[in-house]
Amino acid sequence: MKEYRLGKEYRQNNIFIMIFLWIYGALFLSIPIYYFIKDGAIIEDSLSSIFFPVINYGIFIGIILYINHRIYGIKASIDSEQIIYTNRKSTKTIPFNDVQKMKFIYYYSWSSIKLYTNTQKVRIFLVFKDAYEFMLDMKRGLDDAERSELYSQKKLFKFVRMIFNEEIMQKWIYKSMLIIIIGLILVFLSLAITTATNASIIVALSSLILIMIGSFMPVFIIKNRYKKETDEESFYFPPRDMGYEKTVVRKGFIILGILFAIVIILILAV
Repeated sequence: MKEYRLGKEYRQNNIFIMIFLWIYGALFLSIPIYYFIKDGAIIEDSLSSIFFPVINYGIFIGIILYINHRIYGIKASIDSEQIIYTNRKSTKTIPFNDVQKMKFIYYYSWSSIKLYTNTQKVRIFLVFKDAYEFMLDMKRGLDDAERSELYSQKKLFKFVRMIFNEEIMQKWIYKSMLIIIIGLILVFLSLAITTATNASIIVALSSLILIMIGSFMPVFIIKNRYKKETDEESFYFPPRDMGYEKTVVRKGFIILGILFAIVIILILAV
């Protein structure tokens, strides 16, 4: 019986997002805090301007931390007869023979599937590593239990391919985001150390678009290769070639780095 757990990519992306939110929150809240203690004196009129942003931001962060707490407790085991799904609240067993209905729920990085039996309704969040393999194992279990009439081959294939693509994005997205942030910092520093002109601003804005598009190109190339190798009729998904993926990402970032250097030279020159 294979067990599926939360992948490290999901945790890495979560940490990256949380750091970004903390930094953004600090910058966002620094403005009302500044006016609240302006010139060393508390201004009564600014009380509401700092109170409500702090409370709202605290609630927002609290909700994210609670969701992460729930998600981190998820795991699943699957064999030819049943699925065992565990979250923070309970552990549920779903025999394939008992499944009466299934529903796909599409949502980036939190996609899920609902399985209905006569006695229970279980929503399985597909956040664990190799979630697409879990879906393939589930399909085999349903087919062996002669429950293939529960799903449309076309819809299930589309859903599994989306899960497959999500895992690729989860693997490389935070690296792309780091490239974007580094690119933004370099562009703004270049503008700061030189006299900004209309030409340099146009170059800078164009480079920002280049950064955002270019940093995601390796992921699109990887997804396009796997898309060509998948087959709906046989329900085949190729095993991921991590060596190939790392090579594409590395080459893409090297090319992007060269383009960054050219953009910065142009900003300093015009």
